[in-house]
Amino acid sequence: MGEFSRRRVEPIQLWFKSKSWYLKAFCLEKNNVRTFKLTRVKNLTVNDEVFPVRDLLASVVTNTGEPNNRPDTTITLKIASEMTYRIIDEFDEDEAKRNPDGSFTVTVTWPEDEWVYGTILSYGEYIEVLEPNRVREIVNKKAKIFFEKNL
Repeated sequence: MGEFSRRRVEPIQLWFKSKSWYLKAFCLEKNNVRTFKLTRVKNLTVNDEVFPVRDLLASVVTNTGEPNNRPDTTITLKIASEMTYRIIDEFDEDEAKRNPDGSFTVTVTWPEDEWVYGTILSYGEYIEVLEPNRVREIVNKKAKIFFEKNL
């Protein structure tokens, strides 16, 4: 993490999610599908090279034992009504359900990593991780470390 590398990729999908653009591509170096956040891509070169149609599911199965990106985790969150503007901006309509008290129950499936924990923590006092308990514990631990550093 935090290292720079040069990659040759074959683009698969471009999408906008949570205020950022991402490229899903087949990475020729890793011989597998990878996701790249476009703000982190530097010195992009586009060429006219035509690449073969790939069976992307087969490429995951024949992976050389290297971890396949980050594991997807379904996370259920309760977010207070004070964050309605963020719910509208950051989640699809089918991911968020308004509760009778005005709060939202949000269910997302994200690749679990530091970005997920940081996103959850960015809601401060207005969020609760309902499940999975593992993510709740990790976020609680990170919040405690932050609190102790800022006493």
